[in-house]
Amino acid sequence: MKHRFILTIILILSTIFIISCNTQEKDIIFLLEETEVELYVGDLYKPKYIIENIENIENIENIEFTYIYDNSKIEIIDGTIYCLNKGNFEVEILINNFENIPPVFLELKVSEVAPTNIKCEENIKIFIGELYKLNLIVEPINASSSVTYFSTNKDVADVSEEGVITGVSEGLSEIIIQSMVSENLTTVVYVSVEKPPVESIEVPKSITLGICESYQLLWNVLPAHAPQEVVFEVGDKTIANIDDKGLITANNYGITTIKIISKQDDRKYVVIELRVTYDKTTDIIIEEDEIVMQLGETHLLNYVVIPSTADRNIYINVDKDGIDLLDNVIYANKVGEYKITLMTTDGTNITKIVNISVSGDETPIFITNEIFDNLKTISWNEEFNPLDNIKAFDDKDGNITDKIEVIGFVDNKRYGDYELEYIIKDSDNNVTKLVRTVSVVWDYNVTVIGHAGSYYGVPNSEEAILYAAEVLKYPAIEIDLKQTKDGVFVLSHDPKWGDAILEETNFEDLKNVTYTVTKSAGIVDGNLNENQRTFTSTICTFERYLEICSLYNIIAVVELKTSSGISNWTEGKAPHLSKMPKIMDLIEKYNMLNNVVFLSSQELCLNWVKTNGYDYIPCQYLTLSSCENQETYDIVKKYNLDISFNVRDGIKISDKWLDKYRELGCKLSVFTFEEWASYKDIQTWIDRGVDFVTTDWHVLDKLKLPK
Repeated sequence: MKHRFILTIILILSTIFIISCNTQEKDIIFLLEETEVELYVGDLYKPKYIIENIENIENIENIEFTYIYDNSKIEIIDGTIYCLNKGNFEVEILINNFENIPPVFLELKVSEVAPTNIKCEENIKIFIGELYKLNLIVEPINASSSVTYFSTNKDVADVSEEGVITGVSEGLSEIIIQSMVSENLTTVVYVSVEKPPVESIEVPKSITLGICESYQLLWNVLPAHAPQEVVFEVGDKTIANIDDKGLITANNYGITTIKIISKQDDRKYVVIELRVTYDKTTDIIIEEDEIVMQLGETHLLNYVVIPSTADRNIYINVDKDGIDLLDNVIYANKVGEYKITLMTTDGTNITKIVNISVSGDETPIFITNEIFDNLKTISWNEEFNPLDNIKAFDDKDGNITDKIEVIGFVDNKRYGDYELEYIIKDSDNNVTKLVRTVSVVWDYNVTVIGHAGSYYGVPNSEEAILYAAEVLKYPAIEIDLKQTKDGVFVLSHDPKWGDAILEETNFEDLKNVTYTVTKSAGIVDGNLNENQRTFTSTICTFERYLEICSLYNIIAVVELKTSSGISNWTEGKAPHLSKMPKIMDLIEKYNMLNNVVFLSSQELCLNWVKTNGYDYIPCQYLTLSSCENQETYDIVKKYNLDISFNVRDGIKISDKWLDKYRELGCKLSVFTFEEWASYKDIQTWIDRGVDFVTTDWHVLDKLKLPK
């Protein structure tokens, strides 16, 4: 909108004379030095005038100028033009004192200065709900500051047209700032929005509940967008408890506190007082007021306090001469008539009586619970107390459990069946007996095998086997099977025993030959004993080995070595020469067919076992090198064998290959953990889920055996 703006300018023109306007203004010429000017937004410009015949002007110091212009685009103060906006504008200028002097016109072309740089914060961190005004600087200083703002993630941080950022939710966003004059000129502000820190928690100051009443606690964490998650602590949990959602349940009479703690900052918490009150008792309802029991029997005392919000902690008096009451269970200890008295304690003095009649024979009795089993099975090394879960009662003497006598014992580290006889005698010399069988078994997921008996002594000797059975308590013992010249099966890893060559020596000539070794036996966990011991032994027969395994109920792990009649060549090319039937006869003689495992690198020997009526006997294919090869895998798959693989000498086996063998249905056996191997090394393989581990000399108590 145009309007007339009058500005008086006093021009000091020392050479101008005062003239008469009415007579001489027609001779005056009013001009501008520049009629068209190009400027930038923010510039200031003062027009320069040309007045010809100035000597004809009277009172020149009082000349007034009038400016006509659009004041929304420019402003003129004291004759100076201020460029406010871009565009083309016209200014009409008149000399007020002379009506006949035509006006002059000034044409302005105002442009914006293109910005060259936008400066702003690079990284800011605000809280949810917080407002933040960006501090924007556009260079050069007179350049256009017109920009647009854009958020890359409005769900996290939004931005207004004025550059005000609002934190919306927790996360990261970018604010893109773009010049409206130079579209290629942008800058980025990285915004991190976080939940504000907790300042306080609003909850009720106190809560009062009745017994068994529940109350949903509500809370408000301030400020509004701070994390609302809290945890609860109850001062006295016998009075009340609270779940993780804030549901309070009153359990008992009393006063306690509930502490509400911020999960974000455990220094921010509030404590409320909780009062739990009882209603007065109106009645005690008992299920049975006359109870008949047999000696040693138990019976549940059922009663209800009315109302449910009354004090349930009533006084109970018991005739303890013949009965006991524990956790509302009545125990009949002695024949007779007894009573239980129930009385309220809240001042109402309501009383109820339950009469108990206990009957029984004169002979003492045993009472056992469901855990006590006449055919009891326990794991190797499992704690066992024969008096657990059994009691004895007499009609006159009452509870005489402490008089029970147990004949027999259970060695929880020796596999087998044990018979225990329980005897109880009353004061009238009446006697009752009970017989029980306890079996000690190896029911762990992994079986530990003693290598060559054990390395305490000469390997494969009778002494080494007995040490493994009696001291180390191995559930399985491995030996190496060979033959003498006259076909007697003996135990030896090597072709010789001492100086005697087995296949060239008859057993009668061999049985007294001694074999001596010097070693530090029984040393484990890397602590080698400098004290060497010398062991000397004669050769052990296969029959004696089977006899020991049968006696101690130990699994016989028989490694079939290269020997006449028990080799791949014999079983594959000349089966009529096989000694395998004789081996099976000896195993059957000692009732070991269901407690034997065959081990060999000769797959045809193992296949003979599988195809001659003994397919139920486990057979392990032994490989000295890594089992991670297709040839070994194909043999195991072809003959339906288990796998026994070497883990010494830095050999690594991947889980991938273990799983491949498991997919065939194979049992996995690893060998051999020599006497200096650590328990940690053995445990690693147990934890990887193998079925067998073979060791020289390790104490089983130090291993964690999975059920």
